Amino acid sequence: MKLSHLIVVLSLTVFSTACSNWIYRIDIPQGNFLDEHDVEKLRIGMTKEQVEFVLGRPILKDAFDKDTWYYYYEMKR
Repeated sequence: MKLSHLIVVLSLTVFSTACSNWIYRIDIPQGNFLDEHDVEKLRIGMTKEQVEFVLGRPILKDAFDKDTWYYYYEMKR
C-alpha cells in the first residue's frame, strides 16, 4: 500500500513539474540604453554630430521632421 502511494505521489510530482516553464531564456536588450549621466551631458545648441556622439545613433529618424530622432530601449525575454 505504501509503495503504490509513493508511486502516485512521485508521478503527480513529475507530471506537475513537466507543465512548468523551466526553459531558461536570456534577456535580450534591444535599442539604445540611455544612461541618466549621458542624458545630463546634452546641452541646448549642440550639433547633431555632438548629440550622436553622446547618445549614439538613434533607432528611428522621423520621415516628416528631420530634426526629430527617436531613442527606444526594450528588454525582451
